[in-house]
Formats: sequence, structure tokens, C-alpha cells
Amino acid sequence: MDKNWEELQKKMREDVDHAKIDVPDALKPENIEEMLEKNTRKKWKFAYTGAAAAACLCLIIGGVFGGRFLVKNVAKLADDGTQEQSSTFSGLDADEPEAAITTAKDYDEIYEYLKEQEQEEVTTYGTMENEMAADTAAGVASNADGAKTGGSGYSDTNVRQEGVGEADTVKTDGNYIYSLKDGMYIQIVDIRNPQMEVISTIDLSDDGQVSEFYLKDDKLYVCYTEEVSGETTSSGGYYSYVPNTCIKTFDISDRENPEEVAKVSQSGNYYTMRVSGDYIYMISQFYVYGVGNAGDDPGTYIPLVQGKTLDADRIYMPVMPSGRQYTIISSIHMNQPDEVCDTKALLSASGMCYVSTESIYMCDSVYSDSAAYNQTSIRKINYKDGTLTAVGQTKVWGSLNDSFSIDEYEGNLRMVTTVIPQTKYNDGINPLTTLKDFIREGSAEEDKSDEVKEEKQTNALYILDENLKQVSKLEGLAEEEQIYSARFMGDTAYFVTYKQVDPLFSVDLSNPKKPKILGELKIPGFSEYLHPYSEDLLLGIGIDTDPDGMTTNGVKLSMFDISNPASVSEINKQVLENVYGSNVFYDYKAVMIDGDKNLIGFSAYGDSMHYYVYSYDENSGFTCLLDRETGTNWYGTIRGIYAGNTLYIIEGYAIESFDLTTFEKIDDIVL
Repeated sequence: MDKNWEELQKKMREDVDHAKIDVPDALKPENIEEMLEKNTRKKWKFAYTGAAAAACLCLIIGGVFGGRFLVKNVAKLADDGTQEQSSTFSGLDADEPEAAITTAKDYDEIYEYLKEQEQEEVTTYGTMENEMAADTAAGVASNADGAKTGGSGYSDTNVRQEGVGEADTVKTDGNYIYSLKDGMYIQIVDIRNPQMEVISTIDLSDDGQVSEFYLKDDKLYVCYTEEVSGETTSSGGYYSYVPNTCIKTFDISDRENPEEVAKVSQSGNYYTMRVSGDYIYMISQFYVYGVGNAGDDPGTYIPLVQGKTLDADRIYMPVMPSGRQYTIISSIHMNQPDEVCDTKALLSASGMCYVSTESIYMCDSVYSDSAAYNQTSIRKINYKDGTLTAVGQTKVWGSLNDSFSIDEYEGNLRMVTTVIPQTKYNDGINPLTTLKDFIREGSAEEDKSDEVKEEKQTNALYILDENLKQVSKLEGLAEEEQIYSARFMGDTAYFVTYKQVDPLFSVDLSNPKKPKILGELKIPGFSEYLHPYSEDLLLGIGIDTDPDGMTTNGVKLSMFDISNPASVSEINKQVLENVYGSNVFYDYKAVMIDGDKNLIGFSAYGDSMHYYVYSYDENSGFTCLLDRETGTNWYGTIRGIYAGNTLYIIEGYAIESFDLTTFEKIDDIVL
């Protein structure tokens, strides 16, 4: 194992040094802090640390800001699964809204807040020169219909919320494939014939770093971050890179001659976008590097939208100090892509974003020495026909694992969180600790002090109403375990925790005022990703372990029978030996699942990266239809899509096509 580790570590450093890594969005520096927070809580094992290990290595090389996790004991459950009323929390009350969500009075109020935050950060950390934004979230549709990633003609991007579109690095309309290459070029490939052909290229090399794009009808909406100008900070430093998020629209009615027709922009790095109806909702994160004595120049600390400073009454102030970063949300009508309809900005810690069919939720991790628990701050913005309306804000105890863990249903917001003792991670992560020691830390013997014994890591479930007022809660779930994945399906919630075995909890949410634990299935290993495969089946993709939880056996596919949520069972599983990680664990768009076509496609890695396609049958279980070794390393973006009766595997510089019936190769093309 030591030899393998040394080789792995050497390879990662070589890749970083020679800039060979095609880093996915979830592992980019601006998105790594939340992943680091997640990984410190999990009991990582060596056998599947590929992507996460490299992420941590990059942070160790570049420096880490240690976080504090604060918590006290939480409640136990009554025999019927409901919460006992005897539990008590100390510290801040996270069960009620802190205050109404309010806009700034004027630019002076914003300036004074930012100046105070700048001074606090200089005093505490020294001058901060790196923007550290939060994770993209991960998830798929919130009900059983989400099992379908596309119609019978061709597949579409696997989305978090059914009915809400998302951009991606690869799209198809059934006749053409649109593929992002090198973050600068979008290539249009004709797939109407068995022999594929590149017919045009959209060159964005002069614009900036393209993240992804959205396809609708005869238009491509390209999302990218451009460098607009330099900026001198109050401390005398100079930042040559000041980011601007843009969406550029191309008319592709003539696929051989795409035409640029519009562009919109706003301050900050591109974070994500969503599409609902005829509107795009563009979200960026803008870090104010320094304000100094620039109170008379709002352009240095107020976000710009279409080159103009945003009005103060469109900027929402934080309830408690939360740094110098804005989350900016703008709406754009797809038929008028050169205009911004509405914009709101939140001064926040810029955490995870979840977008339902009606609302945008910004969820920030809150760490405070004055509170006894780690918390999540939630702010809600409703959207309709391009209009953005602030609703309110509140806090709950614990941290969200990812966007699997939060879901809106019939006006209520449901979520599961992990609550972690301060004593467990009081010192954060030591940047000087080697990654090897960090990985092994998860299997080390627990501290046996009385203080640790009194404070145990637990999990909780909360239900909030449309105004973010608490309806009910379950607390004290799964002591000393961590939520790894979750899926809300109508009136039932499923979530996986892990320490040595994989408890899959099922929770009855039919009465939001009285959620009830229905069952708890314990099997070795854990599922990192849950996906409704049919009305009665739930697919899990994760890691198989020995019963002692100390040895990993490989990536595991699990099929759970959920026909009776009170008695969930694992009816089949498939372990991919010597395969220890998958892009699906941190990028839900990397999976292609279609229950109607009985297709499960995903990439996974051991000594090399492979793309797998499986089918499922209740009698024979999982059947591998395709196992294709690809040329991409761990960090490469790989997509599997289908059009008609053809499967296409796209990995940056090449596309391969396969017959969906025989899985024999048809063609390949170098992009």
C-alpha cells in the first residue's frame, strides 16, 4: 500500500506541475473548500481516494483554512421514531428565523460592513488572496420520475430537479453532439450518419474559461468567466485577474455557421445556471479583495451587472458577519438574451445552491464560537417569470452533505444534516500534515477522553414551511456516523450514513408535522449516490467494504427494493473489484441512467479510467454491457449519451460510438 501511495502521490504532483489535469468544476480551487469540509468528516479509506486525495493534496500544497465544527449532544428518538421532547440545545436557537432578510440602506452600509470584514480577516488570517467558494452541489430529481435522464429519442443532462434545466459540457439534440474542448472550444459534430463528422467549431479562446453551456432549440447559451481588468487593493497588492461571469448566446440554426447574437455579464466567477420556462437564472460569486479607503468609489466593492453598479436596494445584507463575498443571481429571457430582467445579490459565505421549481436556496455553513453547534444558514429567493423575490432566512443545526440533502416538496423544505462535535475537529486540518496521514486518520482509534465520549457526532432531519419556519425535526440520528447521500421521493426520504456499515434510513414524511423513521437497513459499505430507478427500485452507487468497515473492496452498484419503505432490502449488488472511485461521487451530471431503456452509464477509476454501461434485471441482477478503458485520467470529464440506437462516449478530445443493442463499436472521431 505504501508503494502504491508513493506512486499515486508522485503522479498527482507531476500532473499538477505540468498542468496535465483537466479538473472538473467540483475540484476547482474556488469549489474545493466545501469538498475539503466534507472529506474531513468522512472516514476516507485509501482504496478509493483518487479524486478526493488529489483535491486535498492541492489544498495542502496551496494552504488550508481550518474550519471549526461546534456541537453539543442532541436528542434521542422515541420508540415510534418521533423526537422526544426532553432534548435541549444550548447556544443560538437555530429553530427560528434569526431575522427578516433585508436589503442594504445604501452603499455606505455595504462599505462599512466590507471594511470591517477586511480588517477582521487581515487581523485573523493575514491578507486573503484567494477566493474560496463552495461546492456545487450534487443531486438528481426529487421524485421517482427523476430516474429518466432523457426521452426515447436521445438523452439529456442528469439534472438535480425535474423541470429545471442545467448546462453541461456535452449536449445532444439527437442529430448533433455539442462538446466542450479545452474550456475554449465548442465543437458541433454531425451524428446523423454512422460516420461522425465535425462540421463547425465555436472559438471562445479570446473570451475566457468556458464552464458549460445550455442547448435549446436553435440556440447555444455559453457560460464562461472572463478577465475584465486589474485591481489595486488597499494593502498595495495588485490583482490582474478580476472575474466577470458571462452568458454568450449563439444562433446555431445553421450548424455549419454558428452566429453570436448576444452577451450578458455580471461580476464574479461563474457558479452555476438554471433554466425554468423561458428564463435563464445566472449565478456567480464575487469576492471583494479589498476596499481600503474606496468608500467614494462603489465600483470597487459593489457588483456590476451589464457594466453598471447594482443598486443598494437589490443587495441583501447578512445577519451575522460572513466574509466579503457576494452571490449574484440574474434572470435573462431566452428570447431577449442581451438583457438582464432582474438581479439580486446576497452578501454571504457563498455556500451550496439548490434550485427547486419555484425557489433558489443559498445554504451557507456557519461556524461561530458563540454557538454550540455547526449550523447551516438558509436564504430563500422565489423566482417566477424572471422576477426574483426574497422570502426569508433561517438556520438549522448541522451541515448539508450536498444538494441531495435538501428538497422542496408541496411548499415545505426538507433537509438532512450532520451535526459534529467541536472537540472532534477543533483544530481543523493541519496544512503540514501529509495527505497519507490525513487519509489514515479516519481509521485511527478514537480519542477516549471523557470530553469526546460526551459529545457524539449525529444527524438530523428538518422540515420548514414556505416561510422557513420550522414545522418538525428528528434529531440524534446515527451516532458517530456521517450522511453520505440522500434522496427525497415524494412523501418518503432515504439517506445513507456510514461508519463501519451502511445504514440506509427510510423516513415517512407524509405528515410533515410528525416525520417518522420507518426502517434502517444495515449492510457493509455505503452509497455515495442514490437514484430512483423505478417506482419500487432505488439505485445506489458507492463503495463496498468488509463488515469491519476497514477494507474497501471496490465501487459497488446496489439495487434496493423500496416497494415497502418500512422494510427496504438490498436485492442485488455488483462490486467492481480494483475500482476505487467514480466521478459520480462528486459530479451527478457524469451519470447516465434511463430506467425505460434499462441503462446505467458512468465512469470509474482504478489503475485507469473506464466507462461502464450496466443493465438491471430482478432475476439476473446487474449485467455489464460495456467496459471501455478511456484515455482520460481521474479528473477528466467523461460523458455518456445516447441518440436513437447509438451510445456515444465523449472524453474531451474524442468521441466513440457503439451500437446500443450489441455494444459493438461503430466509429470514433478525434476532436
